[in-house]
Amino acid sequence: MDAGVAAVVGGAIGAGGACLAALIALRAAQHTADQQRRSTHEQWLRQTRRDTYAQLLAEAMSISNLFERAEPGTVDPLPDTVTVEQHLAALLIEAPQAVHPAAGAIAEALERQMRLHASAGPSERETNRRIFYDAVHEFIEASRLSLHDPAD
Repeated sequence: MDAGVAAVVGGAIGAGGACLAALIALRAAQHTADQQRRSTHEQWLRQTRRDTYAQLLAEAMSISNLFERAEPGTVDPLPDTVTVEQHLAALLIEAPQAVHPAAGAIAEALERQMRLHASAGPSERETNRRIFYDAVHEFIEASRLSLHDPAD
C-alpha cells in the first residue's frame, strides 16, 4: 500500500471516529435535555398540586373555624362554599386519583357542619368538628403521599 492510500484510509477512519464521537455526544446531550425537561415538569406539577391542596385546605379550615366560633344560625356559608367548590374542582383536575376521596371527605364534612350548624347541640357540633378534622388529617396524608410519589 502506498503512502497516499494509507493517508486516505487513515483520514477516513479518523473522520468515522470523529462522527461516531459526535453522535455519542449528541445522544448524551439529548438524554440530559430530556431528563432536565422531565425534572422541570415534575417540579412544576408538584408545586401546582401543593398550591391547589393548600388553597382547598385553607379555605375549608377557615369556613370550619367560622362555624365553630359563630352562634348557631348566624352564618351565611354560601359565598364561602362557592370558593371551596372552585378549589375542589381545581384539585380534581390537578391531583392524582388517590387524593380525590380525601378531598371529597373534607367537602362532605364541611357541608355537614354547615347544614347542621343551626340545629346542632354542643355535643353534635363537637362530633361534626372531629369528623371534619379527621377528614383534614386524611387529606393532608394523601396530599403528602401524592407530592412524593413520582409515578403520579
